[in-house]
Parts: sequence; structure tokens; C-alpha cells
Amino acid sequence: ASKTGLTITPIYERIKKLNSYGIIKNKVFLLDRRKIDLTLMVLVSISLNQHMKESVSNFLREITKLPEVVECFHLTGKSDFQLKVYVKDMDQYQKFMINKLSVISGIGQIESYFVMSEIKNTTSLPIL
Repeated sequence: ASKTGLTITPIYERIKKLNSYGIIKNKVFLLDRRKIDLTLMVLVSISLNQHMKESVSNFLREITKLPEVVECFHLTGKSDFQLKVYVKDMDQYQKFMINKLSVISGIGQIESYFVMSEIKNTTSLPIL
């Protein structure tokens, strides 16, 4: 309210309207991943063997079950999917790869990129 020069009441009404239009999807708390021992961030590129509906559906069904995967994007280009994975350390990532990710049928190639530092990481959208 102070940033817009309006009182609390019109701001509250605007928030209610944004909720009713479905623009505000959810209210969340952001946790400091390092303080909950998730110090390793890995970006994982996945290529499937086949691109038939059944293969893609199976991959999507299985990947959404993995709590370590916090984001999954379907891409164009060299890879089919990009995952963002948080784990404690390299040992935990190796267990994740062997026991959870590599057992999903239809995966042809997996490339892992270990994040050295985060330059920008935000959940804010650019409202212009």
C-alpha cells in the first residue's frame, strides 16, 4: 500500500480480484535450501529414446513422483526435458541417479550440470 500510495482497503480489494481471476495461483513460503541441507543444485538434461505419446506420458508420470525434482521443463532442441534437482551432496545425487532417475523407462541420455553459484534466482515475475 505504501509503495502505491493507496490505503490498505483498495490493495486488499485488488488482491481479492487477482485471486478471483486466477492470476494469483498460490501463496508460499520460500525456504533457504542451504539451511535445510540441500546444498547441491543440479540441472539435468534428459533425452528420450522415443517421442511417442506413451513414452512422454510415462516419463512425465514418473518424474512428478520424485521430490528431488523441483522443476521440469519440456524443451525444443537437443534435449527433451530440463530438470532442476536439489540434493544434499554428490553422494545423494549419485543415489538419486542410480535408484530413481535411471530406472525410468524410455530415457536415452542424461546429462548433469552441477551449479557452482546462483547469480539470480527469483520467483518474481516481471510485471511491466
